[in-house]
Amino acid sequence: MRVSNVIVRKRLVFVLIGGLLIMFVMGIRLGYIQLFIGDWLTGRAMELWSRDIVN
Repeated sequence: MRVSNVIVRKRLVFVLIGGLLIMFVMGIRLGYIQLFIGDWLTGRAMELWSRDIVN
């Protein structure tokens, strides 16, 4: 069974738009983490690295 070019083109556009949307959301989330939560995360990391180890 042969699939028409129109259906293939619609699928391709749908996948492309979906992929771009996912990448956009991931970029927004990364920016939010870097700009607004970055200092807090850095502080937590330094706290964990400088903690004394008790035997």
